[in-house]
This record gives sequence, C-alpha cells and structure tokens, in this order.
Amino acid sequence: MKNYLIASQSSAIKFLKRVVNTLVKKGGRKFSVILPSHVYETSVPLALAMKEICKNVFFIPKRSTLSANPDVLGFLEDKGLHVLRGIDKGFLSNPRQAVHLLSKIILEEQFLIMDHGGYFAPSSQEIVNSFPREQFLGFTEHTLNGYRRYKRVDVKNKPIISIANSSLKKASDSECAESIAHMLDHMLRNYFGTKIKNSNLKIGVIGCGVMGSSFGYQCVKLGASKVYCADENPLQLILPSNNGIIPETIDFICGECDIILSATGVRAIQPKHYYLMKNNALLLTATSSDDELGLENLLESSTLTKKNSDESISTYKVELTGRNLLLVANGNAPNTLLRAGAASSSIFLTDAAQIAATIALWSEPNKFSSGLQNLPMNYEKLVAELWLSMYKEEVSCLTC
Repeated sequence: MKNYLIASQSSAIKFLKRVVNTLVKKGGRKFSVILPSHVYETSVPLALAMKEICKNVFFIPKRSTLSANPDVLGFLEDKGLHVLRGIDKGFLSNPRQAVHLLSKIILEEQFLIMDHGGYFAPSSQEIVNSFPREQFLGFTEHTLNGYRRYKRVDVKNKPIISIANSSLKKASDSECAESIAHMLDHMLRNYFGTKIKNSNLKIGVIGCGVMGSSFGYQCVKLGASKVYCADENPLQLILPSNNGIIPETIDFICGECDIILSATGVRAIQPKHYYLMKNNALLLTATSSDDELGLENLLESSTLTKKNSDESISTYKVELTGRNLLLVANGNAPNTLLRAGAASSSIFLTDAAQIAATIALWSEPNKFSSGLQNLPMNYEKLVAELWLSMYKEEVSCLTC
C-alpha cells in the first residue's frame, strides 16, 4: 500500500479538518453523505475530512478514473468509508434506481448528496419527492458542468448549493491550469524532444473560463508563440485576446492546432471535430474523459478506436480519416498524473467550499430557499481566512 498522505495531502487534510471543526457547532455524527468522486490521490483529503463529522460516507468512484489509482479505494475502506463499486452516471440518472439505492444504504439516516458533475441531477426531483423533508437536506455541487445539469432540471422544494461560481474555485482552477501547462511542457520534452517554447507549435484552447484562460496565459508565459482560444460566449474571448491569445473558432482550433485543451465540461468537441484534427494531434482536457469528451460514446460509435497507451499518453485512431489522436492521461486532466495534483494546497479550496456548503445545509437547513444557488459569501470568506491562516503557518515553518 502506498503512503497516500504525502506532504501536500497531509496539509490538505489538516486544512479541511480545520474547516470542519470551525463550522460544526453540533456534537456527534448526525448525518451521512453520498460522495461521487474521481479516484485520485487528491480525492482522499475531502473524503477523510467528511468522515470526521459524518455517520457514514458513501464514496461512489467515477468509472472514467476507476483504474487510475485502484489502491485509493482500499485505503478509503480501511479508513471506514463505504465504497459503492459498479455505480455509474447512467445508473444514477435513472430516478427509480437512484432512489432504490439511497433507500437501501441510507435507511432512516439524515443525509445530503455532495455531487460532483451533476451525477444525481436527472434523478434529483424524484429523490426530493421520495424522502421525508427532515431526512434529506439537499444537494451541494462541485463543478460547472454539474451546475448546468441541475439548472436544466430546476429542482423544486430543496436547495442545491453550487460552488461553481465561487471565488475559491477560481483560485483552485487557476492553480490546476498552471500545473496542466507545466505538465504539458514536461511531456513535450520527455516524449517529443521539444517544448512549449517552440514557434512551430500551435496551441488551441476550447472554453475560456478560468481554467481555459489560465492555461492559455501559462502557455504564453512559457514562450508559446501561437495560442488560440474559442468559446461559445464572445464575452469570454475579450480578456484572453488582451493577453496575447488569438480568438478563433472550434473548427479552426481542431483543424489547425497541434495541441488542444478542451475545458468546457459540456463535450464541446463533437465527432465532426475529430475528423478535422491533424495526424498525431495532442488532446488534453481540464476535467475527465467522461465529462469533457464522452470517450466511451466515441468508442462505442467507432468514431475512435484505441490503439495503445501508457500512463501518460494513449493513442487512438480516428476511423474516418485514419489519423492518430494522442490523448493525454487518457482524457483526464494531466495534473492528475502528479501525486499532489498541483504545486499548491489552494487546489483544495474547492473541497473546503463544498464542505462549508454541506455543513451549512445540515446546520441551518431553514436558511436556504429551494433551487440552485451559490455558496453565501460569509462562508467563502471564512474558508479563505482559514486557508490564509494555515498558509502563513506553513510559510513560517519553512523559514524558521
């Protein structure tokens, strides 16, 4: 068994537990949580922090990353968490199946769903209708694509607190984007004998939110001479264009760029776009192969065929054109290849924000109206204060 509590994770667990202990005013473990999550080493701190205050933590591993770090699941089970294997997005999208699963594992316990990617969104109203008001307290949602999925279903009679638009998530996304850019530069050096600072390489970014824009800025800082960006919202293209990134279309990026980052969470790259891509185009995502690409669907439809892979790069054949597509980290975010995920514990600010949202729903259930809403600013500020306090402590330890 690996030692998962490397320095960054030990620091993250300490930080997240501090958030928990600051916010929890009631004694005892009074509720349970359902936690869909990627299977990364960076998934461990959030799960362990919730175990501090929850009677049960039911961890649902996302299938797209299930094989990434299989020992993580055993580690979490050793720590007393319940790992629900064999449950995927399709299963949870079926209201009858989702309600049956929850009834079976929760029994009469009070519970919340800490969603990640809107896995429970299609079944959310049926869940609300099927459990007593005092038993099921609501949803919290981690991601922007999950926010969009809950927005489409418009749940009645329960709150859904999203951290997708949180200032805390912006800091985390920016740090992750920087790590993705540096990971890309390392791969170019390691596999291809080149680097981002190469005037012949064209880099394209699809999706100019915080993650996509920050990645583009980092590539410019690392010396890239040609960085392009595309977004369905023209307002998202203005700031990048002021920072050396050239606005273009998705078709242009897919047809002309050597390296493509997709950071939309809504599968903006459609099958027709793969037919435009150059031979040996390098494709990265900022989320996962499921949320960003729908990789399983592409394989089932024979749009792509897998040829070979290693831990870092998988080679697929685009069937219509016969060209090769090089998929970094098999479609998952490249920074997940790093044990720490990033070079700063600020990536765990999003976990802290979701913890705060979950505890808020449990401790003050009558404070929140029904429907989709953002985390209240007072909770964001509290999390920021706790992180800054711990950051100062760590800096002091480094310099003493």
